[in-house]
Amino acid sequence: MTEKVLIIGADGFIGKYVTKLLEKDFVIEKFQEDALTVDWNVYISQSKPQYLINLAWRTGQGYLDSYENVLFLKSGIALYDAFYKNDSYR
Repeated sequence: MTEKVLIIGADGFIGKYVTKLLEKDFVIEKFQEDALTVDWNVYISQSKPQYLINLAWRTGQGYLDSYENVLFLKSGIALYDAFYKNDSYR
């Protein structure tokens, strides 16, 4: 069985390089939905990844004081919480 890696931000600046490095050894699932509105508990319980990489972040002009990045941080905490609660890493 090949292990699955869920990558949030897989098509971003860093994500595309991380994805390319991992795709030869893992099944890559690129998260394509809105990371700020998804129910992570439902998503993780259905996807069942063994690994998780969260690279969601806004870049560009104004990113240093972007409130959207605060929301990405909050969503990321919910993501990791769902990952842990669903025993995805075991």
